[in-house]
Amino acid sequence: MNSRCLLPYFPVSAFYAEHPNNKITVDGYIWTKSKFLGLSIGVHMIGQAVISLLDWDEEYIITFPNGYGR
Repeated sequence: MNSRCLLPYFPVSAFYAEHPNNKITVDGYIWTKSKFLGLSIGVHMIGQAVISLLDWDEEYIITFPNGYGR
């Protein structure tokens, strides 16, 4: 199986940030999936981020909220 088959066919954004003095890092990915609902629109934020606290050897996984507009 070709690994290219597993990649999504839509834009994906990735990010990474760190604060070396406090030994905190965050990295993740996100993409949107929109759906029109009559006169409204729904945007699903798909992806997650991992916040790592290196001094305490802890990781927190966060997700992103969906949005709806009218």
